[in-house]
Amino acid sequence: MKRMASHASEKTGMEWRVRTGEEASLIADVSRGKFPFAMVCRSLSDKERASVGAHLIGYDGIAVIVNGRNPVENLEAAQIAEIYAQRITRWKNVGGADKQIVPVVKEKQTLPQGAAGNLFIPLHAPDKGVHVVNADLPAILFVAVDPYAISYVGITEATRLIAEGARIKVINIDGKLPAPELLRNGAYSLSWPVYLITSRRLNESGSRVKAFLLGLEGARALAEAGLVSARGDKP
Repeated sequence: MKRMASHASEKTGMEWRVRTGEEASLIADVSRGKFPFAMVCRSLSDKERASVGAHLIGYDGIAVIVNGRNPVENLEAAQIAEIYAQRITRWKNVGGADKQIVPVVKEKQTLPQGAAGNLFIPLHAPDKGVHVVNADLPAILFVAVDPYAISYVGITEATRLIAEGARIKVINIDGKLPAPELLRNGAYSLSWPVYLITSRRLNESGSRVKAFLLGLEGARALAEAGLVSARGDKP
């Protein structure tokens, strides 16, 4: 969201500030008029939709990465949950070498709220075989060095660093890679919608933000920030 705010500030000439928090609380704050708008990374309940304006603007997702030398090409979402719950601990149980799996865990606040993010939350405190990081780049660097590590990162960041020569690869989840069209139609299971949430009574500035994010310039900013635009045309 920080990248999105930076791009939007530049494009609209207005300063965007990022306030993170539990999404139900953010929606409630917008409905009460505390904030003119917010962005949430999940679908809304009927009750939430009745209290605010909800506008689908894009999609985001997680890429699961392993070292480039790892022979595993595909994992089921259920297997990922088992790995991060530390019930599957060796690669041979998912088609790889007879070596210990080294899960790379990101801090909880870096995960989306919902089913996709919940796959990566350990059921218990991580043991000595788990490596903890707080951002995508250290996760990618760790996996690039350790042939038995696994982690989850932003799709755009993984794609960029692979193109630059990082020794990692994105693996299929339930037989599918995180291609933009699969995020849009929901076929890639580790993806989620991104909604612009607006107050029912927008001032002029809020109306400008809404128009920007729902327009072609907003689609470009979303793409630059690593999201897939909900628009069918190319940004």
